[in-house]
Parts: sequence; structure tokens; C-alpha cells
Amino acid sequence: GNGINFGLPCIVGNQIRSIVPWSRVFDGQEILVLINTDCQNSASAWVTIENSLHLTGDKLRCIYSSQDKSKIGTEVTIEERNGKTVKIAAPACEFAIYE
Repeated sequence: GNGINFGLPCIVGNQIRSIVPWSRVFDGQEILVLINTDCQNSASAWVTIENSLHLTGDKLRCIYSSQDKSKIGTEVTIEERNGKTVKIAAPACEFAIYE
């Protein structure tokens, strides 16, 4: 989402060029996984996470990045938008994991 409007990624032209996130929850812990499907441009998006598992101001830490190893260990802050969200920036073709 753009921080105000949230929804599914859309097809533009015959391609989806956006950040596609998904998460898995196990034993009270959420792992956020995402891919930037645009292989020419970086992208950013507000990603909704499980509201009941996080507090506003908490952090998610990057534990894997396919394109930018310097991102590993960096954190994004959880905000209250559409429940709980984080703003993720991803270089072109990135696959990343946050916990």
C-alpha cells in the first residue's frame, strides 16, 4: 500500500511490477517475506502485518536480502496504519525476509 490505501498488487500493462509480500505465523512469531517483481526499478510499499502480534514502535529485522547484503540486520519500525504495517524499500528483483 501507499500508507493510506491497501490492497492486492495490480497488473499494469501485462506485468505485476510491485512488492509482493506474504507472511507466515508460527507459535506467535511472524516472518515477513517479499519480492520486488520489478527487475528494472527499486520500489517501496507499506506492508500490513499481523496486528495482534506486534506493538506500534516495535521493529522487524531483515535477516536475508538477495540483492543488498548490507540490508541484513537493518530494522523497519512498525506503525499503526491499516492495523499494523511496516514500510519496506526493495531494490530491483529483491527477495527479502524479515523477522
